[in-house]
Amino acid sequence: MNWRGSDGGQPLEASAGSPYRRRWRRPVVTAVLMALGESLSRSQVMPLGLSVEAVHRWRERVVLNKPLGRQSQIRVAFASDLHAGRMTPTGTIFSACEALMESGPDLVLLGGDYVCSNSEELEAILPALARLRAPCGVFAVLGNHDHGADAAMISRRLESCGIRVLCNRSVRLPEPFDNVLLVGLDDHLGGQPRAADADWDDNCATLLLMHQPSGLLDAGDRPFDLALAGHTHGGQITLPGGRAPMAASGPLSRMYRAGRYSLSQERVLCVSVGVGQSLMPFRLGPRTEVLIVDLVGTPS
Repeated sequence: MNWRGSDGGQPLEASAGSPYRRRWRRPVVTAVLMALGESLSRSQVMPLGLSVEAVHRWRERVVLNKPLGRQSQIRVAFASDLHAGRMTPTGTIFSACEALMESGPDLVLLGGDYVCSNSEELEAILPALARLRAPCGVFAVLGNHDHGADAAMISRRLESCGIRVLCNRSVRLPEPFDNVLLVGLDDHLGGQPRAADADWDDNCATLLLMHQPSGLLDAGDRPFDLALAGHTHGGQITLPGGRAPMAASGPLSRMYRAGRYSLSQERVLCVSVGVGQSLMPFRLGPRTEVLIVDLVGTPS
């Protein structure tokens, strides 16, 4: 997650031949917050973090007019924006991973931004990530912070834990959910999202995994039923009444800040406020959370 205020932070095209590769002018407000957050994180002892009971479980039920396979309900556990490093207590990330497993998922999905600044930060949370298991597998996409650190190294370390990283790729789930298609797109800002490289099938119940809501622009009119994203942190700091003075970078981050959204063609978008922090080592308003979705299909 990067942040923008009134000074924007507009994307610049790197080259006409590479339309998805973007570089960003860092907004002045982002630079100020980064300096302040780093100063705060260094001036205090890192807290132990939240207990597993303190991690909020956001639960949703999504009903589709499509079969999933021989079974008609699948439980999907999703977490995003772990942000290992000085901004997020390691204990909070371990508790979030434990909360995912306690939900009894059939499928675990991770939405990117595993680190804040560098790939070495990932090492402290690898034991927690290695414990993530589900009958249909554990899958991940990368976020803008991962690309800013070392995307290749982070991908290798995730894969070494049994987590499959989907970069513009799709995978069909095994039985009894073999009519479920999972598509993972690279990050809209830091990566190279190429939706055309993935397989899409309108007859399948399709899950779209992406780091941020602006990935919808990369998916375009391709068929999906449920999209999962993070990146926004829900603003990370909200004022009374729920207003967020800051918005994450990305053209759709303010429009889809947090929660469940009904899109056209009976599609659903769920945007999680995530687990960790970036820029500032605290949250005010949005709670650390994981998302548990019970996806219900028609009988096959």
